[in-house]
Amino acid sequence: MTPETRAHMVMMAAYMGAFGTALMALSLLLHWDDITRGVGAGIMMACLVILLVRKLRDEYLQELWSAGASWALLATIAWSILVPLYQGTFEGRAGVTWLPDLSGNWTMIVAMGAFFAGFHFRRLRGAA
Repeated sequence: MTPETRAHMVMMAAYMGAFGTALMALSLLLHWDDITRGVGAGIMMACLVILLVRKLRDEYLQELWSAGASWALLATIAWSILVPLYQGTFEGRAGVTWLPDLSGNWTMIVAMGAFFAGFHFRRLRGAA
């Protein structure tokens, strides 16, 4: 496999991972079937495996991975603090009946969305 083919494979995995994240978020938001949620999660996880395996072999991809991981960490921390704070402050106990596990269901989607946003932002800015 040539370096160009590998780089193309990694970029396609990054695009498809972002698509899988969006598909999973839409399926939760619009109450689509569970199979749609599973397909989105499967695409997202397969793409993350490809990105993880390839990130160790190239400095440019490692820089993109680091940017995505930093964004995901910040988004997860902010989501984990701000959502319960919002639910407790503004919605009180009534917020629990509206959407039972808001932070649990959406934490992975927010983290993966932030990962791919950071990955592509750094790529478009001209990383490394």
